[in-house]
Amino acid sequence: MTMPAIPQTNRTALHFNDVHKSNRPSALKRSEDDVASVVSAVKHFLNPFRIEGINQQQLFCLSSGQPATTAVAADLLRYVDVGKDAAELFVNTRLISKTVQFHQPIKKQNLLTFKTMATNCKLTTTQQKSVQVRAERNLFGRLLLLCQSNDISLEKLFTYQLGPIPWSMATGDGSLVKTDKAQLMHCLEETVADCENTAPVDRMYIIDGNAHIQSMTHLPATFEELAHAVFCTLPKASVVHFVTDTYWDNSIKQLERSQRGSASAYMIGGGKTKLPRDFKSFLLNDENKQRLIKLMLNEWQSEKYAARLRGHQVLYVCEDECVQLQSEDGITVTACSVPALYSNQEKADTRIILHCLHAAATMPTDTGIIVRSPDTDVLVLLLAYSCEVRHQLFFDTGTGNNRRLIDVHRIGNSIGTEMAKALSAFHAFTGSDCTSAFVRRGKRGPLKLLQKNPQFLTTFHQIGTYPDRLADDVLEDLQRFV
Repeated sequence: MTMPAIPQTNRTALHFNDVHKSNRPSALKRSEDDVASVVSAVKHFLNPFRIEGINQQQLFCLSSGQPATTAVAADLLRYVDVGKDAAELFVNTRLISKTVQFHQPIKKQNLLTFKTMATNCKLTTTQQKSVQVRAERNLFGRLLLLCQSNDISLEKLFTYQLGPIPWSMATGDGSLVKTDKAQLMHCLEETVADCENTAPVDRMYIIDGNAHIQSMTHLPATFEELAHAVFCTLPKASVVHFVTDTYWDNSIKQLERSQRGSASAYMIGGGKTKLPRDFKSFLLNDENKQRLIKLMLNEWQSEKYAARLRGHQVLYVCEDECVQLQSEDGITVTACSVPALYSNQEKADTRIILHCLHAAATMPTDTGIIVRSPDTDVLVLLLAYSCEVRHQLFFDTGTGNNRRLIDVHRIGNSIGTEMAKALSAFHAFTGSDCTSAFVRRGKRGPLKLLQKNPQFLTTFHQIGTYPDRLADDVLEDLQRFV
């Protein structure tokens, strides 16, 4: 049996109507993106069966990836012994000696688990009773069922929070809502037709030192060899700024770092000390990173680096100070402090801007400034201060085939000076390392909204100028913006 011929004019319509919606191009692309995001998430998961190094002695929650506290770990490791002791006590007291009635309630052990690490909040009702509020996903469905048999005003009910924290700005356990910060960088790159460029002949580099160390793939055996490998991967330029983070005990970054994981302190006796097997876990401890930064500075001051430093300058940031390393004769290395680059800023992101301004004030105008960093925060700050840097200013980011050199001034001219100055406050308001993002808002949507409503630029300028206090009119503007 043969199918009747289909007229040419109806073939296209039949083709699209006959295809299932899951096989349409838009659905296929969405499915591919979902699969890619799942694969990316799985690759970043911690494999509990292949933990090496110092983290072998720690317990991790598989659902959140957070390490257990000391009290929780102690209870989780002894729950079998506690159960056996309770069973023996039950048999001895209720079956053998019969000193306790058999049907008397059994006392709970109240052992700590990962569930006890979740955030709880207590609210006081009008009857002065303490009611514990828990975040439940099916709360709205239960409210709808109650409305069928009870006189409940949902309009009045929704004027109150349905959880211990606002779910528009936090997760159910009280953690910050994370968003893809790189989307902001991509949006800014799209404002110019082709923002990638070739590096100028006369140039100097400012490098995010911590990110540079993190990017090391082929690790040597000792810390001395690691310092040499990092030095050899520095750009070939006459002046290189190696900017690192400073680690404080009471830091706003502690929450972000704790979510990445924790590790034990590793004693570095000197350059000959062996590198730990799990170097990524080694870098999760702030003390380890501080010791590594100091050791690298001591190594680079040794005479074996004199030949490489001849005719070059390396400005090395270690805690609050900046040390200039150079060699005039190729035999000895001289190290001197640079008072103009002294700073108590904790993050390398903000200290990079200080080094850009210092380079713009001391270097010839025909020298290009290249900032190497993978962080979107750095690009946002460069745009905010680009009007104060008259030199060619480039942002070197990405890895492998995605590595590119972005002309900061071209993006700044494309979006305008007012928008560039407002970006830093806008970036913090829509979600950064230390601030929560709005649920399902991301970066692209709010940026497009800000571009269509330039009257809000003044609001973000005031946030950047007065971060410790917001006037009432600023708060009203932000409510309208959201």
